[in-house]
Amino acid sequence: MKKLLILLSVLTISGTAIPTVIANKPYVITVPNDYETEKINITKLKSNPLMVNVTNTNNNSKEIAGAILLEMMIANPDEETFVDIYYSFDDNINWWDFRNINLIKPDFSETYKDAILLATKDNEKFIGAFHFEATLKNDNPNQQVSIKDVVKNTDLGKIMVNNEEIILNKLKDKNEELVLSEVFLTNITEDSAILNVKENSQIYFHDETMKINFEIDISEWILTQEYFQDEEFNTSGNYTGGIIGIVNNEYALFTYMGNIYKSSLKNSNEQFELIKQDDDKKITSWYCYSMEKKGFFYYFDKSGYCYKISKQGKIIEIKKYNELSFSNVATNGIININGETGIVSYENNNLVIYFLDNELNIYKSKEIKLKSGDTGSKYSISLFKDSSGNIGFTSLNGIWLINNELDYYYRVKDNSSFGNNLSKLVVLDGDNYIVSDYVAGGRFVDKNFNYKKGLDLINNYSIMDIIPTNIKNEYYVLVGYDKHWDGPPTKVAFGKLTFKKL
Repeated sequence: MKKLLILLSVLTISGTAIPTVIANKPYVITVPNDYETEKINITKLKSNPLMVNVTNTNNNSKEIAGAILLEMMIANPDEETFVDIYYSFDDNINWWDFRNINLIKPDFSETYKDAILLATKDNEKFIGAFHFEATLKNDNPNQQVSIKDVVKNTDLGKIMVNNEEIILNKLKDKNEELVLSEVFLTNITEDSAILNVKENSQIYFHDETMKINFEIDISEWILTQEYFQDEEFNTSGNYTGGIIGIVNNEYALFTYMGNIYKSSLKNSNEQFELIKQDDDKKITSWYCYSMEKKGFFYYFDKSGYCYKISKQGKIIEIKKYNELSFSNVATNGIININGETGIVSYENNNLVIYFLDNELNIYKSKEIKLKSGDTGSKYSISLFKDSSGNIGFTSLNGIWLINNELDYYYRVKDNSSFGNNLSKLVVLDGDNYIVSDYVAGGRFVDKNFNYKKGLDLINNYSIMDIIPTNIKNEYYVLVGYDKHWDGPPTKVAFGKLTFKKL
């Protein structure tokens, strides 16, 4: 309405009449620039020198800026624009930008002779900028306190996961006056962490630390173990086994020491049933991965062979991938990658992913170059998928994740206690994993692969393979026990694990 009145007054003063007919060309009315904007230009403002006492303000930029503008309004009573600026700031902080002045409490006092107040491009009422002089004064500079006077309770009791956010939130619950934005943690272990103060803290002395104690509690998870069949073997060499598949919820097929066995899915005192094969058909290498397709199981071993196996456990066909036939190559897993089946192999100190078509033939590949020292031998890499579906692998130096574009990888844990032996990972929820470790048995870990105490998973057993059933958090498992560190298990059992939350 105001712009309309201005426009009408301009037309009246100039004596211009609005035409009553439509001309061939648009009728142009020129409005003077002074009327085109209603913004107030602050460029010519001059302020008296300011003495701003910030003693009783909180040490943040908004409160100190507000104190400066309040003092500016008081020190310049004859200039109403300073009043408008002050009242605009509280609701529209993004309208203003302070330059050449630190909006923090000084130790005692700090003078800024060429400070600038700038109206930003978001400012709807003011344009321009002006210079001013201001002294910030702090009458009580040493307001910092010892963190030890605030954190009285350093024993957190039981927590679910030992990550920084959970520990700090629990610490805040136990010590309500603690300001979390001023502190951080280091040296987080299974039962303790070190509380540190940030160097720029205006609240706590930053040269003090405290030890925080806690206990990882996973008592809300209950593990039930049930084994259907087991058998003792005369073992030689370094063998491991794997589950080929489940048939009609009646029996399982698995491999061990190069043979295929059948195990009932009901409790039985009988031994495993050995499936006899033709003389020219035998599994010759370590277990890697199995998949079901068109009524058959396809089993991939470490040496680049694919075995087509019937539901009765007979080897129908053996396919050799020539790309994986070199002595310095090992197949390290078969995994679903963005909807495609891929063989991941270790070749010449790099990872190579071979993608398979519907007939399980290789039709393209992708190489992921590894840095020197990030892997061990060609058999030291094991694959997994985390709770977000990210592809990961383990090596002698730690645990790694590969990005979705498959063009780089990054470390998530150094020198993992699982080392090169983490062979399977199953996700209980977003924060808790079960990992199978051929050397150390089963482990319960958090999403950062920190070992969590409190759950005896397959005590004294080594998990050779674990696959999900049709029920959430229920898994079929193939385990070995009576195992020596330098040899294979002498006894093998097939059963079921069930994890439940209280």
